[in-house]
Amino acid sequence: PVLIGQIMSSAFSQLKQAGFNYNSKTPVFFGGHSLGGIMVQNYLFDPNNKLPFSLGGLVLEGSFISRTNIDKFNKLGFPLLTLGAELDGLARIARIAESYQILSQNKNALVFVIPGMNHYQFSGEGNPPPNVVKNDIAPEVTNEFARARVTDTIK
Repeated sequence: PVLIGQIMSSAFSQLKQAGFNYNSKTPVFFGGHSLGGIMVQNYLFDPNNKLPFSLGGLVLEGSFISRTNIDKFNKLGFPLLTLGAELDGLARIARIAESYQILSQNKNALVFVIPGMNHYQFSGEGNPPPNVVKNDIAPEVTNEFARARVTDTIK
């Protein structure tokens, strides 16, 4: 979290060097999974950070707008897509349901839950980290099915 500003500035520079010719009016979408979703929203909502482009939207996977950022999100008015997993043992379904309740009146916010999916299926392959092994719930769908649903929802 302490280095997020430096990391983002470096990423923006690398995009420019790679040929992505953005300016202050170019809409750029951000995404974050789990703690990455919390970190990216904290970065985007920090008034000290001046984005070199327009914020097009935010996609959160196995994450949610933190309670401290809800008012900031409502004031900024950019599109937000929150994707929860029914069997997520880290970003629990109750927290995703709370996000739905709080954001349901905001026309820029959508909250979806993918049935049978767990937290690790958003991005994991191979051996999950110990915290995920300890806390996640066994999925009821395959990784391929889960990721297809995520992709289809984001499209």
